[in-house]
Amino acid sequence: SRSLSSRVKVLTADEEYSAATSNINLSVVYFTATWCGPCRMISPVFEQIAEDNPSCTFMKIDVDDFGDVAAEAQISAMPTFQFWKAGQLLDTIVGADANKLQAVTKEHA
Repeated sequence: SRSLSSRVKVLTADEEYSAATSNINLSVVYFTATWCGPCRMISPVFEQIAEDNPSCTFMKIDVDDFGDVAAEAQISAMPTFQFWKAGQLLDTIVGADANKLQAVTKEHA
């Protein structure tokens, strides 16, 4: 399997989340945790969707590293995917639903 795609940005600072959510193009923000089994299953799918949608921003946030961001985003379960465009939260998916993740990305991209 391929290593982590360069298309997915791993959050390293709180302000990167604000920047991503206010992006004019679609940003898909993936809240994950190392101990989350379903996250391990959906991660390669997220990587592939990122590859297939080069005009969009894809960001991965580890809730254990960025608890404040997760709290601000009101994340209660992993994985959670948020779909942002120009500061508007368009959609949220909770759970490792690959088909829904693809469909919602396509809808908003």
